[in-house]
Amino acid sequence: MKNTNILMIVAIVAVAFALFNLVITINKVGDIKTITGYAELQDTGVADVNIESNLVIVFTIDTLDWGAGHVDTPIYKYAVLDTTGTMLQGVNWLTVSDGLLLENQGNVDADLYFESTVDAHDFICEGQIASECTLAGGTADAEFQWQFSENITGSCPTKVHEVNDWSSWVDVCADGDATCDESPASAGEGRSICSDFQNIGTGTNEIRLDLRLVIPSDADTGDKQATITASAYAV
Repeated sequence: MKNTNILMIVAIVAVAFALFNLVITINKVGDIKTITGYAELQDTGVADVNIESNLVIVFTIDTLDWGAGHVDTPIYKYAVLDTTGTMLQGVNWLTVSDGLLLENQGNVDADLYFESTVDAHDFICEGQIASECTLAGGTADAEFQWQFSENITGSCPTKVHEVNDWSSWVDVCADGDATCDESPASAGEGRSICSDFQNIGTGTNEIRLDLRLVIPSDADTGDKQATITASAYAV
């Protein structure tokens, strides 16, 4: 009987020990990281785009028109018209308060040049000799002048001829005037005005060009016209 009890105790201890070993084994197996048959690989793809430079300048205000009028004679010998709202000593001409407006609508800055097709005499006194189109027989001739400004501050950080063309009324640069040909390679495209006209991405990309006329009372009648050309080179 005693032998039987001893055997049962031994059996119970053996079973308990086996269960304990089983639990330990399961825990150890759980600690083993999962092993798969896949190897980790990487590769790359490339997206490529080339953005071209695009130089675009546009006169968004491209026409100035004072209409028809005449000098208020015999009181005055000449009339003065400009695009800042001045109309002096004239009759019937309109008051013009907007100048020509040039925008850089491209994605690069521009080196900018301006030129007129005619000077003051050829514009206002076309077909007349100088003595026939003066301030009513005086020594002064007709005047055709321009003045530049930044319509948006910062549009031209580097102003060329700043003391003159940007600060006061000066005679326009006319086609055929050799002293005005300042464009690259002597292309004959006018006076240098701005060497870094800002591109559209800056938000400061507008230059205003105002014009001024002095019309003698003895200038021939008829429609008068001048064309202003802006030329640009990418910088």
